[in-house]
Amino acid sequence: MKHPISILLLLAVFVLSPSCTKTKESPDPASSSSGNGSGGSGGRGGSGGGGSSTTVHLTCKINGSAYAAQSFEGNIFMGSISLNSFPQGTWTYPNVGLTIPVGTGPGTYTQGDGVLAVYSESANPADIWNLMTAGTVTISSHDETAKEIKGSFSCTVKNLMSGDSKDLTEGSFYMKYN
Repeated sequence: MKHPISILLLLAVFVLSPSCTKTKESPDPASSSSGNGSGGSGGRGGSGGGGSSTTVHLTCKINGSAYAAQSFEGNIFMGSISLNSFPQGTWTYPNVGLTIPVGTGPGTYTQGDGVLAVYSESANPADIWNLMTAGTVTISSHDETAKEIKGSFSCTVKNLMSGDSKDLTEGSFYMKYN
């Protein structure tokens, strides 16, 4: 069973990332993003959507309600790029995060490819949806030298304690990482 290890790794990255770089680019990322990042097409090595904005952002809908982060952290931890977003200051809730293996280039990926998504309402494990059960993350560009990654996502995440699911849809991101 790969899932428990992946889930524990993602949870550790999401909760224990004190060496992250915080970037606060815009007081209103939803209005500063020139592209809506509604998605794209293309398989591995293909190209996809993700909007045309180069302003640091992560936006999506959580069960149909708009989410736009205003504070961001990104770092490399144990072979994965951890991208975390927060509605106000660092470690505020609710928050949305993505974990993408280092070296992942443009293309469309699923959890089986090592790409994960997480949604948290608090640090309490009962309030964390961290098992990506369906959906994709599309990387439209990834500059490993500049440490910038851009793309889109749409997925369902499950809470392992309650069994409840949340839909993260119309996701768009452009983030920098350490």
